[in-house]
Amino acid sequence: MFNAFALMDPGFCRRYSERYAGRVRKYVARSKEELYPGDPRLQSQVAPLPGGWWVATHSSNKEKMKRIRWACEVAGLEFGRDVVVEIPIGVRGDKKEG
Repeated sequence: MFNAFALMDPGFCRRYSERYAGRVRKYVARSKEELYPGDPRLQSQVAPLPGGWWVATHSSNKEKMKRIRWACEVAGLEFGRDVVVEIPIGVRGDKKEG
């Protein structure tokens, strides 16, 4: 989703980065270090975006859905109408008893 939004709108990543960030880190940034400061191991858990931006990918499906909703807001699209995404939330695979 982030790649598609960034391709459609070159200013998308900058606006998302300015509007949505955690207390310690960003979710879309110019460098891997801004995504996972202080944890070089997680800096491999990123995906490149157009224009030299990066998006953090190490998060739960619930968090990913929240960030996609935010991305829709930044892109001026309505989640659920203009953009429909289904990610299983709270499912970790089959666990066999015994």
